Amino acid sequence: MLEKRPLRDVVVSDIATLAGTSSSSFYIYFADVSSAALAAAQGVEQITPEIEALLGSSWTRADADDKASALVESYVNFSSQHHAILRIRNLSADEGDKRFEDVRHRAVSRIHELLELRIAAAKNGLDPSSGASAVLALMERIAAIARLPLRRHHSRKSLITSAAFLIASAMTPR
Repeated sequence: MLEKRPLRDVVVSDIATLAGTSSSSFYIYFADVSSAALAAAQGVEQITPEIEALLGSSWTRADADDKASALVESYVNFSSQHHAILRIRNLSADEGDKRFEDVRHRAVSRIHELLELRIAAAKNGLDPSSGASAVLALMERIAAIARLPLRRHHSRKSLITSAAFLIASAMTPR
C-alpha cells in the first residue's frame, strides 16, 4: 500500500482487508496506522552483508573507486527494494516523530560505525563522525534521486559514479 499512496492516505480498514482480517484485529496489535508503519520500519536494517564486507575491508587508492562504486550501488539497490518504508520512516523522522527518529538512528548505526572506522583508517584529516554522516547523507540522497525520472543529462550510473568518486576520496589516504 505504501508503494501506491502516502501514509496519511492509508486507513486501518484497508490494511485489515489486505491482511484478510478485521479492523478490530488490527487494533489488538497497533494503536494506529503510524504504529503499524513504525513496526515495519523497525525491521529494516540498512546494512547488508555486501556493504558490511566492503566497509570492513581495507581500501587503497588503487581499489577505492571500485569499492566506492560497489558500496553506492549496493546501497542504492537496498534502498530501492525498501523505498516505501524508508520514505515513510525518513519523512516521519524529519517531521520530528521521535519514534521514527530512533528507528532511523538504529537502522543506520552499523553502517555509520563502519564508515567512521574506514574514514579514521584513511588518516586523511577528515573527521570520522561527520565524514561518515556526510557519506551516509550523500548515499541516501543518491538512492532517492536514482528512483526518479532523471531530468538532467545524466544517468543513474553517472550519479553513482559521481557519488563513488566523492566517497572514495573520503575513504582513502590523500
